[in-house]
Amino acid sequence: PTAVPPPRAEPAAPAAEATTPTIAEIETLFATFVESYDRGRLDTFSALFDDDAESNQRRGRAAIRDEYDELFRLSSSRRMQLTRINWKRAGERAYAKGEIAVRINWRDGREVDQRIAVDMEMAHRDGRLVITRLSHQPRTP
Repeated sequence: PTAVPPPRAEPAAPAAEATTPTIAEIETLFATFVESYDRGRLDTFSALFDDDAESNQRRGRAAIRDEYDELFRLSSSRRMQLTRINWKRAGERAYAKGEIAVRINWRDGREVDQRIAVDMEMAHRDGRLVITRLSHQPRTP
């Protein structure tokens, strides 16, 4: 007869994982998100995402980093404004939905102004608030 292994217990989540994001944490995350985007600080920007974050068709911090690396390299400047963002805290997560405005000055001389619909989810990982999901779509004028 074969021995049946005991059921595997799921490891308990650390206490920091189960806390509701604070208003200060959310505000700090948004401020860092905008500032690092505007300045093209790829390391700071990509560190805002969870290792396994989703962003449109990309999954994982490395894939998201690659997407923004290309944007930062091909543009001479960027400017983001949070125009209409509503956020709420629900249990262990925070959600933000609304619109941002971006202006991108491309190295080839083009300038683009866009309004972008944003849907974001944030949660604690390793004691800090990170983006776990970011969906963004240009709005039609």
